[in-house]
Amino acid sequence: MVDDPDTSARSLARAISSDQVLTARVLKLANSSFYGFQQKVGTVSLALVVLGFQAVKDLALATSVTRAFRNVASDPRFDMRAFWNHAVSVGVASRHLSRTLRVGAPGEAFTAGILHDIGQVVLREYHPDAFEEALRLAAAEELPIHEAETSVLGAGHPQVGGWLCRRWNLPDPICRAVEGHHGPFGGAGASALASIVGLADHLASVDVERGREMGQDLDPDCLAVISAVGSTVAMADLPLLLEGTRAEVERCSDLLEAFR
Repeated sequence: MVDDPDTSARSLARAISSDQVLTARVLKLANSSFYGFQQKVGTVSLALVVLGFQAVKDLALATSVTRAFRNVASDPRFDMRAFWNHAVSVGVASRHLSRTLRVGAPGEAFTAGILHDIGQVVLREYHPDAFEEALRLAAAEELPIHEAETSVLGAGHPQVGGWLCRRWNLPDPICRAVEGHHGPFGGAGASALASIVGLADHLASVDVERGREMGQDLDPDCLAVISAVGSTVAMADLPLLLEGTRAEVERCSDLLEAFR
């Protein structure tokens, strides 16, 4: 409906309002510090006015996809609470980097960041034994988890997440970003949005993983792709970007509640 130029605000608001849970989450997001509106947003119609069609589409998309996994229980091997904390952090960081570095649409960056690791949930839910084996392999040999997944299963969570996004007919830039957030970033099919999400994921991981050095394991092609289409960014700029993303994630801490 958002992509149809003949769609009216009234008809779009009516469609969203027909889903009570989606309505509640969109309003919670609209009133979060993520957007920072001083006026209380009490209706979907007002959310459309103050946020715009595209932003509401991004919110509806992100919340609808995460709802599909709302019944996945946490266990000692895979902490779903930590998973969503990281997902929201990367979503916020991706939006911030998209704006700061002038790459792509911030709304799409937010959605792609939220969904970047969704393939892990699929693997954990449908192939639990193999996924646990991949986790053990990653820990034992100090491998990135997507490499361990590929070794055990033949595909990693980026590919699985990309397949799922395409199965759900999500926008192609989001599918490519989810699929490519661990690289490779260069080449003819380079995705600037994948590079933004990859950088956001790296910065969010630096924030939570003790002992991980700034820039460690970050493919330089990630920064090269961003520099080619947006603001020039180098390894020396990472500390300042980390400071900015940390501040943005902290400012938007209440956003997580909308995804629980």
